[in-house]
Amino acid sequence: MDKKNLVIVLVVVALLLGFLVLNKDKSNSPSVAVNQTGQNAGGEAPLGSGEVGERTYPASFGDDEKSVVNVPFNGTTEEQQAHFDLASRMAVAGDEVAVSNCYGDPLVLRFSLKDKLKISNPDSVDHKIIFDAETSVVVKAGETKTVDGAFEKGAGLYGFGCDSLPGTAGLFLVTE
Repeated sequence: MDKKNLVIVLVVVALLLGFLVLNKDKSNSPSVAVNQTGQNAGGEAPLGSGEVGERTYPASFGDDEKSVVNVPFNGTTEEQQAHFDLASRMAVAGDEVAVSNCYGDPLVLRFSLKDKLKISNPDSVDHKIIFDAETSVVVKAGETKTVDGAFEKGAGLYGFGCDSLPGTAGLFLVTE
């Protein structure tokens, strides 16, 4: 990933963390918003090499799958809550996500803070999974890695990126 893309990822993560801190006590439901296009508030170019309109989805994606990975970062409170509700409905309980073609399987993984997160890569190429400005992990092709300490902010909905894919590759619904 080149420096420009890294800077964009860091800005998006900073905005995400700021939103979490500001909204921590406003609701009993954990919630988060990440930028659906990989753009920061200043309108920088999206992450990756493609423009926002060029984002492609696996053929198996329906409307819900497309919606859940396009988080309404600049959306209204109602739009953000609707996204959180959709992610909650789609969440699959477990402790492992397989990142294939830079999308999580499941797209939304629900797990407890006390569990260790495992990320597997069934692809034939390595993937860099980006959690926030300080936390990323490279999962080599055909391998599984255990990740610890990526959710120090506590329970909530966290997006993750993959390589230079524009936008969100998947979500983690982290519970206490």
